[in-house]
Formats: sequence, structure tokens, C-alpha cells
Amino acid sequence: MDQHLEILTRLSQIVFDSANRPFEGAQLFLEVNSDELWVEHRFNYYENSVKKHVLLPAEYTSELSSLGYKLQDVMFEHTGGRWKWFTLDLDKDGKAKTHFEY
Repeated sequence: MDQHLEILTRLSQIVFDSANRPFEGAQLFLEVNSDELWVEHRFNYYENSVKKHVLLPAEYTSELSSLGYKLQDVMFEHTGGRWKWFTLDLDKDGKAKTHFEY
């Protein structure tokens, strides 16, 4: 499970770096399709209680895909199930919550 935490930590760092400003909360959505080999990602954050949709910087696109596939593989090894999408919610202090949809 150390790999799982390392991946989630890196994803959290990408969220903080991408927001590039203090926020009340943020959410990263990753959908991974291992059969068709594509990854979709969305990112938003809350500033002054307003939801802001943001395009992640292009420099993170391939890394997000790579991390999405790795996380799916690591989770599969531990659970035997392959999730379709997940969300990573972060508060302003960096406390994270995840939700995996199988």
C-alpha cells in the first residue's frame, strides 16, 4: 500500500501546484479505461465558496495518465477489482478523501 500512498501524495501535489492560489477545497477526478487505453481528468477548486473549473497545465497530462494507470494496477493487486473512476478531494490544509467507483 506504500505505492498507493505515494501516488495519491503526488496527485495531491499536482492539485496544489495547479491551483496556484489558496483554496477552500479542491477535487481531482480521474477516469481510467485500461481496455481502450485512455484517461480523462477534471479539476476544480473552491475559492470564496465559488466552484472554479480549471484546465490542468499541459505539463501534467501524461503524468496524470501514468499515475492513473499505476494507481488502478496497485489497487487491483490489493482488491481484485478494477475501478473505473475516482475522486480525490482535498481541503485547504491538504487533508485528503478518496472515492473509488468500481
